[in-house]
Formats: sequence, C-alpha cells, structure tokens
Amino acid sequence: MQEELFLEESIELKEEETDNGVWLHYIGKGLYTIESFVREAKKYGVSRAIPLQMLKKLNWGDKIYLAQSLSKVETDDKNEVVAKVFGYFRVESVQLSASDKLKSEVYGDERVRAKVIDSGGYTVQRACGSYEVGSIAVTNANLSTVAEVIKEKENELGEKAKVFVCGELVLIEPIEITAPFTRSLVRVNVDESKLVVKKTLKIESKREKAVVHVKDYKRRLRLNKTERMKLLNRSLEEFGLGG
Repeated sequence: MQEELFLEESIELKEEETDNGVWLHYIGKGLYTIESFVREAKKYGVSRAIPLQMLKKLNWGDKIYLAQSLSKVETDDKNEVVAKVFGYFRVESVQLSASDKLKSEVYGDERVRAKVIDSGGYTVQRACGSYEVGSIAVTNANLSTVAEVIKEKENELGEKAKVFVCGELVLIEPIEITAPFTRSLVRVNVDESKLVVKKTLKIESKREKAVVHVKDYKRRLRLNKTERMKLLNRSLEEFGLGG
C-alpha cells in the first residue's frame, strides 16, 4: 500500500537569508513521484546533491525540507512556484563522490581526521543514480571545514568532487507553499509549529557526522514511467519494502 499524502493548507514562504528561515530542497519530477521517493528513502534514507559552496553554510543536524513543484506562479518573480512540502531530513552524513586519492587526502587532513569505521563494498541503486559505497568515516570537524578541505584537495589534484547531504526522512502532513524555485538550496520562512509530523523512516545504516566515500557514481537525469516502475518493483522484491 502506498503512503497516503494529503494537502492540508496553503502558506506563502519568502526567501530569507537569515537564521530565522529553514532550508528547502526540491525533488525532480523527471525522476521521482513523492511516493517513489518515500519508498526509496525507507531503505537508503535521503541523499541530495548540493554545490560544494552550499555545504559551507550548513551544520551537522540542520533540517532540510523537501518539496516537489506543482506549477509556476503568475507573479513578477518568474522563479516562484507552487510546491508540495512533504517531509524533511537532518544532515547526518555527507557523501563524497571522488577518486580514491582525493578521498584519502580529505580523510587524512589534520583538520578532518576522519576515522574509517566501515569498508563499504556494496552498490546502491537510486532513481537519481547508482554508486558503490567505498568507505565510511566519522569526523569531529564541522561541515564548513570539511567543505574547505575538499575544495583545497580538488585544487591540488586538479579534480572535481561531488557532494551529497544525507539523513533519515521525516514525513509531515503535506502542505502547499509558494516559494522560489532552485536546483540548489533556498532559505525560506515558515512557522514550523503549524507542521504536523507523521513518522520518521528509520534506516539501519544510519551514521552521524560521517563522510561516506562513493565511487563510480552514474547520474540519471530522467526516468520514464516504465523505468521508474521497474526500479521500484526491483527495490520492493530485493528489500521487502512493500506493504
């Protein structure tokens, strides 16, 4: 049975670059429905790609709300959309898609001092792409420092890395909002006291303050309906996510 998602109210969110707002990130309609995204998060948790410079603005435990755009808004701001917000996750780990060399340089930097706790060695298949988990390490460094070290090592090695922020999905009673659209993160104002939490989708492989090295990342830009259903059915059969 699919998760039942209901609209309850419509509120307007305005972009705000202050500590009073919350982070918002959009889920692409070319790859996911909200229901298929939730199904995937039951097994793997949430993993969202962000620009490296955005990682510098985040802290461990920061809450990032998730939304999917429904339609454009007829306003002077051409980037505003009506969207459905259906949940959030807290930044518990960072995935680093990079070469073994760059990973070793980041792990070994004295500012990060990452301690490997898991050797990985398994493949993850998401609708947005597939990758192999190389290793999992924990660190006491803040995210700004981790981002700075990654950038320095990129420059030294002449390589570009890709970063993802990850955590467990918390479902809320969905709401419709009006907000700026971006493929990165956007800061918006919202009264969180009006949001109703439905449940948290716990995952077995949860790691806190971890830097996870992933290899052979193959990004997908779009899935048609048939491909999406095949991927979903394979996940249901392999991991028992149905019901």
